[in-house]
Amino acid sequence: HFKKYTQDVCKFLNFKKTKFIIDIGSNDGTLLSHFKKKKHKVLGVEPAFRAVSDAKKKGIKSINEFFDKNIANKIVKKYGYADFITINNLFANVDDLHSFTKNLELLLSKEGIIAIESSYLLDMINNMVFDFIYHEHLSYLSILPLRIFFKKFGLKLIRVQKINTKGGSLRYYLAREKSKWPVHNSVYIFKKTESDF
Repeated sequence: HFKKYTQDVCKFLNFKKTKFIIDIGSNDGTLLSHFKKKKHKVLGVEPAFRAVSDAKKKGIKSINEFFDKNIANKIVKKYGYADFITINNLFANVDDLHSFTKNLELLLSKEGIIAIESSYLLDMINNMVFDFIYHEHLSYLSILPLRIFFKKFGLKLIRVQKINTKGGSLRYYLAREKSKWPVHNSVYIFKKTESDF
């Protein structure tokens, strides 16, 4: 899954030069190891000590902390701004999404991209995977409210990609509103699908 993820991202974002890639909730560094093989500079942020220990054994530089404003500022000071930030199956579990998103925005380069992979509300309903509604999942994501939410932080949804994990998921790609990135047709298709539904 993560190998294909890496291929999709590098193709869509045209990653020909070395990029600085950060994975928030990086676990044992599996996703970042695929980006590293493609010669990108990588950094993980992960609060679980054992997972960070495993990542470091793979040569994945990792910060053993929860992601917050202090960590975002430290990263910028030490490594610079991120070209690409990944968040996989974590965003829906975050208690304070406003602070979390503000901290992502602090870390993002001018033309940088954020990719959030999470289960998709519409698929949860259509596929009847109601067992995905439990205490760790604090938010259930879909396009219409996300576009409004991210606009508050000067971010725009530029692409949506269907993923078959967790009973139906989406990968949401975000960029700064003033960036060069155009809005891909997939955003309009999903927006219409949700409105019709």
